[in-house]
Amino acid sequence: KERLCDMKVLIVLDDVNDVKQLEALANDTTWFGPGSRVIVTTENKEILQRHGIDNTYHVGFPSDEKAIEILCRYAFKQSSPRRGFKYLAKNVTWHCGNLPLGLRVVGSSLHGKNEEEWVSVIRRLETIIDRDIEEVLRVGYESLHENEQSLFLHIAVFFNNKDVDLVKAMLADDNLDITHG
Repeated sequence: KERLCDMKVLIVLDDVNDVKQLEALANDTTWFGPGSRVIVTTENKEILQRHGIDNTYHVGFPSDEKAIEILCRYAFKQSSPRRGFKYLAKNVTWHCGNLPLGLRVVGSSLHGKNEEEWVSVIRRLETIIDRDIEEVLRVGYESLHENEQSLFLHIAVFFNNKDVDLVKAMLADDNLDITHG
């Protein structure tokens, strides 16, 4: 607290699920310098209310139309489904719960796939009872080819928010096909 009281800081507390987390990490605004901001993400608005936070912003899910657009940008590299894929795209977005990250991952995994392969992915998504995002992402990941899975893991673990050319240069020496991954 003493080191931060004169500093302008931005603190992001992600996925807070207990008021004790707020009390321990950002109990009083005087802990931080003037102009500081604390951003809290939570699924439980009551936690914010119990801590006295009344300035909130609710981030909703995209509309069905926007969700299809997100999926299509990754699956087809355009904003709408290709001919014959409209129903399949609607089905995928529903199974992803309109979650942007799920739409992006599953959409990327469906890029270049035919209708039969889409149906296969949809069947796998249908088996996810609670549509947990981890399971949705797993379906997308598991439908990637082995080389693409390896690239995905390398990038996800080591190269988050890095320049694309730098990542390509670093991966080029690892016998990974970076041009098709």
